[in-house]
Amino acid sequence: MPTINRNIMYPASLPFTKIVATVPDVYHQDGNKFNYPNDDFVISRDIKGNVLSRYRDLVYDLAPYASTKSSKTKIPFNLIEGESYKREAHWLWFICYRFDKNGRNKNNLSVGVLYSRFTGFVKPLCKFAKLNNVSTIYVLETKKLLAKFIYENDTAMFNKQALPSLRLYHQLKNKIGFSVALSDYIFDVLAKRAKQVSSNKQQTELIPPRLYGLWLKEALATVGEFENNAESISTLLHQLINERPPDKKAYSPTMRAKAWSNWIEESKLQDLAKSKQFLSERRKFVFYLSGVMLVCKGLIHFYSGMRDDEVLSLNYHCLQLDKVNHRPRARLIGNTTKYIGSKKQEQWVTSVEIERVIAVLQSIVKPIASVLDVTVELDFKKGETPCPLFLSTNYILSRKYRAINPLGKVKFWGAKFTLSLSAIWRNDLLRITEEDVKYLEHFEPERNWRQPEFGIGKIWHFKSHQFRRSLAVYSAQSGLVSIGSLQLQLKHLCQEITFYYGNGAERAGNIFNIESNNHMAHEFISQKPLADYTAWVWQILFSDEKLDGINGKVIERTIKADTPEKQKAILTDRTKTIKQFKNGQRAYAETPLGGCETTTPCDKKLMHNLTACIDCSKADLKPSKVARTIDSMTIFVDSLAPNSVEYRTERSELDELIALKKRMERN
Repeated sequence: MPTINRNIMYPASLPFTKIVATVPDVYHQDGNKFNYPNDDFVISRDIKGNVLSRYRDLVYDLAPYASTKSSKTKIPFNLIEGESYKREAHWLWFICYRFDKNGRNKNNLSVGVLYSRFTGFVKPLCKFAKLNNVSTIYVLETKKLLAKFIYENDTAMFNKQALPSLRLYHQLKNKIGFSVALSDYIFDVLAKRAKQVSSNKQQTELIPPRLYGLWLKEALATVGEFENNAESISTLLHQLINERPPDKKAYSPTMRAKAWSNWIEESKLQDLAKSKQFLSERRKFVFYLSGVMLVCKGLIHFYSGMRDDEVLSLNYHCLQLDKVNHRPRARLIGNTTKYIGSKKQEQWVTSVEIERVIAVLQSIVKPIASVLDVTVELDFKKGETPCPLFLSTNYILSRKYRAINPLGKVKFWGAKFTLSLSAIWRNDLLRITEEDVKYLEHFEPERNWRQPEFGIGKIWHFKSHQFRRSLAVYSAQSGLVSIGSLQLQLKHLCQEITFYYGNGAERAGNIFNIESNNHMAHEFISQKPLADYTAWVWQILFSDEKLDGINGKVIERTIKADTPEKQKAILTDRTKTIKQFKNGQRAYAETPLGGCETTTPCDKKLMHNLTACIDCSKADLKPSKVARTIDSMTIFVDSLAPNSVEYRTERSELDELIALKKRMERN
């Protein structure tokens, strides 16, 4: 019976099909044999349907399909040496690009992963093959050469990309024209390496409360200083953006210098210009604006816990305020990025404090937007591009940059905030002290906090992920923030985050339409067991006070860490106990009288009275907190009318607390 050739089609899927105009070509293959795509096969198109990259090209531009604005979107085959190796690299990468369905929801791989697949695996393979004077396919098909290749490449990126690449080639051997000598030994070696790469990723550092508060104070001072000069800065920025091009005769360097000096004087910015060092240099003024934008970016991280790419996805009108409601609300509207094949709009809980931060950013980017093909209007027409909130400051001085990027490119900074702020404030204000290190050692004792990076006197380098984790931890247990002023500043924000994110991912998902596993809601939920455990250990087990209450007395007799040996034993069981908090076997919440360890919803305080805790079997009572509550309540009761029902009710509560205090003192 003759063989029937069947033409099999392999269309692209997400993220390459999000926008109809950008969809690349469909790959066709005979059912009985493999074939390379032809040289004109379209790899990528722009949003207007124009071809960006063809199979034969030496650089593929995948920018339209990137889910993050900071993704590396160009695949540089031009870095491969040798024409034959370039052709092989095209095919090896194309297999991953079109056949690999291990992306989100069984779609194609993301642009970021495809870039890593090229850089981490395809490129090293081509280099190794060339050094051994063989083809890449021969390396993959030969057990000894493949083992040697793996032995000689042991970087984190290689170890992350090698196994999925080899496994894919092995599974597709009947479609791609070669088979891989993937032995059990090679599989095990790569699997162990991949696991090691994952385990080496340490948890992001928690910012110690002292430094957390200092950074916030400096950041808000920077915003305040800008606000005091906002109108003048906007005027100067408009003049600079619309300045005529330099000309040796018509607009000489001397004339430009004089114009700049006059503009600063007219804008009454001499003092600011002197302190920020832009009195004689336009570029230093741009550096200053870039620094202010960076501070504002940090404040958005601080007040929302958003990821880096999520913050940079924000547009000009990203803030949603509700000040009429009895519970003032603020929401940031942006795009979630990680683990999702395409951009999706989501919301983040934030504080009304963020309004002034957004206003500062808007005042910087609005003049820049006036010379670009973007709109700052809230209601924009179809086909118009909304203005990004973080427009690149490169637009200010470079007309060429405006011509090349008319649709508004976003400004990017490195992950470390502190290093980029020398023009804004003194970094030495943020030096690490013994107090900071001890705090971190208490919070995460299994980690070495005495390494050089966190040495006493070193400057703490703030990173966007640190703000995210710190907000999650301090919101989950506000008692871990012991600095009064910082507690007050975070109080409303922590309440909002706990209210909306604290009842499980399902509720948060319903409210905010959350799909990403990396939304701040999930960060809050994942950090809460550790935060609860830490607060429980610090406030109860390591307390210098004698505990009272039914549960407190049990702890006092049994597991209270009143000796160094007991403290060591508690920390030894740390992982096991945190797991109990995570599984719901243990719980802890701070209360006005001490702490509560109930794992079920409280049914003792239906009338919201404090004395319900006195006889509760899950209560840990602390003398100092009882005394402070009595002091506060005495002031409140004295403010009530003596003959009122409210007075009698609250007086009864106060008398019970006073009786409790006397009993605790006798004991």
